[in-house]
Amino acid sequence: MLGTLFAVGASPARSEPAAPAACVETPRPDPSLPVFVAQARSFGFHDEELVLCSPGAPNGGTPTHLSARLWVPAQCADAGECPGVVVVHGFGGTKETAVADMRDLATRGLYVLAYDVRGQGQSGGQADFMGPDTIADEAHVLQWFHDTVRPTKTGVYGISQGGTHALMAAVYNCGPARAAAFDSTVPCDQGGVRWVDAIVPVQAPARMETIVDDGTCSQFLVTATVESRMEADLTASATRCLFDGTPADAPVEEAGAVISDSGLDADNGVRDYLSRLDRIDVPVYLVSSYFDRLVPATNTTTIYRTLRSRAADAHDPYAGTDVRLLLSNDAHGDVGANFAVLNDVFTWLELQLKGSSHALRSAPVASQQEWDANSFRLEHDWPIPGTSTVSRFLGLGPTGGQLSPQAQDPNSAEVANVPVVSTGPWVPVAGSLVPLKTVGLLPGDSMRYETDPYPALEEITGLPSLDLWLSTPDGGRYGQVDITLEEITPDGTATQFARVRRGFADLSSTPSLRQIPLSTSSWRIDAGNRLRLTITATDVFEATPSLSNRGIVINHGTSTPSRLDLPMVDPQRV
Repeated sequence: MLGTLFAVGASPARSEPAAPAACVETPRPDPSLPVFVAQARSFGFHDEELVLCSPGAPNGGTPTHLSARLWVPAQCADAGECPGVVVVHGFGGTKETAVADMRDLATRGLYVLAYDVRGQGQSGGQADFMGPDTIADEAHVLQWFHDTVRPTKTGVYGISQGGTHALMAAVYNCGPARAAAFDSTVPCDQGGVRWVDAIVPVQAPARMETIVDDGTCSQFLVTATVESRMEADLTASATRCLFDGTPADAPVEEAGAVISDSGLDADNGVRDYLSRLDRIDVPVYLVSSYFDRLVPATNTTTIYRTLRSRAADAHDPYAGTDVRLLLSNDAHGDVGANFAVLNDVFTWLELQLKGSSHALRSAPVASQQEWDANSFRLEHDWPIPGTSTVSRFLGLGPTGGQLSPQAQDPNSAEVANVPVVSTGPWVPVAGSLVPLKTVGLLPGDSMRYETDPYPALEEITGLPSLDLWLSTPDGGRYGQVDITLEEITPDGTATQFARVRRGFADLSSTPSLRQIPLSTSSWRIDAGNRLRLTITATDVFEATPSLSNRGIVINHGTSTPSRLDLPMVDPQRV
């Protein structure tokens, strides 16, 4: 018996790894199968499970199989009669997480195709975070859809990672000629074939660095490592972060800066969709939220403003194209559970694909605010016309930190690098679901600045930003800040409505200016309430504390005028 155990535990002889089996693409099944007839009778569509075979990127890509699911509405022919939509899931998810969206679209009389992105779900390969292989995979899916299902028009809809796939479709994969050349300058309809006619990017990262690396060791970096099947560069960066607190590639982030994304830099150029917005030539409905902590809403609003400008330019071929924006109260990924948002989005998509001349509505911007009981307000544009900027300077007063109309005499405040919780993760409004919050329990763990009570109702809507003059108490290079904006009632109740986290690797004992945009917000401060700015040196729910610094020093005064800029709009506007 003991000998048997030793034999079982012995290492086998070393051999060469077996070559991967060739991918075999699944032919579509016979639509007259009894199970399909029963599905169509019960659900209004039938469901086909498929395997597609992607060759990978041109010039050295890695082939792999892609697990896919096709829904065919009962009122549509097996192929060639109805419009269709390609649905792409978020990072770490699968096509099954999009089943509710697939059902909604199929019941509108649209073919629906969803697939597991490379390196996720039941698909093979290694995730490359919207790199060349993933772009080539999408091209293959779109080509298969058009060759086999032959939709009359095609939309691409996705959330988060899937939202970037929607942008990817318009930039790289709008037709076979452009996709084959891997060149976004090739005309979309060269050869008379179009693959994409409308896109809906929801909470889409338009540059990879905005989610993988913000200068801190983000907790998302750790989870992304696992969900990417231990992609090598992410694994190395996450390991270094966890053991010594060093930010991935030790980047320095400021407003508008170009940042590294943890060693995946080689393909950053192809991932930069913001620089290719002139290549998009289809209607676009963009969706983001005020409480998205992973993908800044500015990813979306920047795209909206650029495309709207093109649509208004009579000399641009894009002139007159429908471009829309929706901003909601949801956290990242939660938009998919907001049926009011999705009904608006899918109604627009259906109108675009079925060729209806009926307009969804005249106002291109819809905004859903927590302060307005989750109802929608329609706006003429973004930023809201009539927006003005109000500045408040940081300083110290008799009772602590103050936000004042003018800069005060020079002074400073130190924030210790201690492990605190600024607020729970993924919560739309701080305290509404996860009340855990430890800021203020440890000496020096935060610095808080407050305004005087507001004499009348005020509305902050847009992108608040902060000019911070920062230094370190010991002259160290590293440091990070977690920043929140809160409304404070007379009884001390705090409601958070904007936040940001930033890491730095080039600080010193000499104050230097850091320009930091916060998260896009829409919030009303009632008369008698105060605005509070809170700055901590860490938030353990959001990022691993930096282990190589004592903390940060916030400098105030006329020579180092740290200030908060607030976008204000008329709360009485119609």
